[in-house]
Amino acid sequence: MMIKETRLKAYYRSIKLNKGSSSNTCVYFIAEVLRINGENIDDSTCNTTQLLQIMKKDGWKKSKNYKKLKPGDICFTTDENLNKNGIPTHTYIFMGWLEEGKYDYAYICDNQAKDYSGKIYHLRNITKIDTIKGSTKEPFSFFMSKKKGIIR
Repeated sequence: MMIKETRLKAYYRSIKLNKGSSSNTCVYFIAEVLRINGENIDDSTCNTTQLLQIMKKDGWKKSKNYKKLKPGDICFTTDENLNKNGIPTHTYIFMGWLEEGKYDYAYICDNQAKDYSGKIYHLRNITKIDTIKGSTKEPFSFFMSKKKGIIR
């Protein structure tokens, strides 16, 4: 996801799969990124429950320790009530920490460009609930990783 054209390709395809809307396309976006990286995920995959079932079946491992995040790991937030055991409201790709040794602000890639000055690759405080342009951003709950390596 370091290549802007790849991010844009995934972003625009996720909007197309969601009937032209960029709202609530995080799973479409992540699924498209995974397809670009060789994963076999159906185009109809559209919610975090479906995505997590596919990832678990395909050997992805779950961790709750955000200090162990590596670029390319897929993060999931809490539910809307901040319950870490609920259904995640959002998913995004971890790209790296703003400052080495500090575990709050991270560079991420997701579908929420409209909330971050048109940027798919942007900073987000993953450790606390936040409001950006009137939209609630739930905090980190867990991530999924696969030994395959960094997502391109």
